[in-house]
Amino acid sequence: MPEYPATERTLAKVEANYARLSQQFGFEVRPEEDMLNGVGYPLLERGQRGAAIAALRRNAEWYAGSANVHDSLGEALEAAGRLEEARQSYARAIALDPKRPAFQEHLERVTRRVAPVDKSLSR
Repeated sequence: MPEYPATERTLAKVEANYARLSQQFGFEVRPEEDMLNGVGYPLLERGQRGAAIAALRRNAEWYAGSANVHDSLGEALEAAGRLEEARQSYARAIALDPKRPAFQEHLERVTRRVAPVDKSLSR
């Protein structure tokens, strides 16, 4: 696969290239999990949240058994303010790998943001 600088990587380019490779070889060829994270995070850093979510969601579809991809998707969803979806993604990461403290920290952080304590109700 041709290497694109991180600033030029998009899900569409990666998918097009792997579709071409799949056709050439006669079976489905998918990019590695790390490659799609390598597409999603730079997009997220540049503020392209929708494109980042699309790349990281594709990664979660293709590598559904990976806790890391669900955590990464959760980070993009959280950055986009889609907190309930982020919470669900973090929970999935924990279900797949309950021994990673960072996943629990992410879930706790977004859970606090989803249901902040309303101090006006406690008066």
